Amino acid sequence: MKNAVIVLGTFLLDLLAGDPPWLPHPVRFFGRVIAAYERLVRRLAREPLALLASGILLAVLLPAGTYIVTARGLEMLYRWHHAAGFLVELYLVATTIAVKGLGTAAGAVRRALAAGELPLARERVAALVGRDTAQLDARGVARAAVGSVAE
Repeated sequence: MKNAVIVLGTFLLDLLAGDPPWLPHPVRFFGRVIAAYERLVRRLAREPLALLASGILLAVLLPAGTYIVTARGLEMLYRWHHAAGFLVELYLVATTIAVKGLGTAAGAVRRALAAGELPLARERVAALVGRDTAQLDARGVARAAVGSVAE
């Protein structure tokens, strides 16, 4: 029953509030962690095998660490106060849905492309994707936006 309430609450919260930019978002945090890790690895590792091993290490440790920290943190919160655990879990699940935020961001990309404003479209699609958008043509921008929403 609790899971059903979390899922329903998540969709309602997302439809009402979306992802306010002033709230911390796990994806932004992960992006900073990955960028810092990449800078460190590129300074220390030069050989292709070392770079590959570093990438595999990140691909294993980031999700595993996230799961462990999240599960233990929620467990502690629920023990401390059930409402606190519920609200934090609701927020965390809501950050994985992002229906309203993705729709709004993709619409902004579409409007910029329709107006022929490629630099603006690149800037707006950069908010959706985790890669450099400076060299994308209009088709590339559209593909990046659609791919991000589809994920």
